[in-house]
Amino acid sequence: MPHMYSIVRLLGSRSLPWLIRALLDYISNKITTLEPMIAGLQEALPKSIGLLPFDGGVAGCMRIVKEHLNCWHPKSELKAEALCGIKEIGSVLYWMSLLDIVMVNC
Repeated sequence: MPHMYSIVRLLGSRSLPWLIRALLDYISNKITTLEPMIAGLQEALPKSIGLLPFDGGVAGCMRIVKEHLNCWHPKSELKAEALCGIKEIGSVLYWMSLLDIVMVNC
C-alpha cells in the first residue's frame, strides 16, 4: 500500500485518469489476444463429461478428469500462454483495486 500512495502522490490527480485508461486498454487488448487461444483450448475439450461415477472415490474422480484433460497435452504451450495472460489480467485488476482504495483514502 505504501507504494500505491507514492504512485498517487507522484502522478497527481490529473495523470491518474490517463493511467487508468492505459490499464483498461491493456486489459482490452489482452482479452482480444486471449480469446482465440481459449476458444482453441475449448475445442480440444470433450463435448460432454457427464456425471462421474464415485466408485473409485475422490481419487477415482480425479483420475477420470485428468484423463479427459489429457487432450490438452499437445496444446500445453498454448495453455501456459493463456493462463499467463489470465494471470496478467487478474494482476492488473487487483492493482487497480488497490489504486481505488488509495484514492478513496486520500
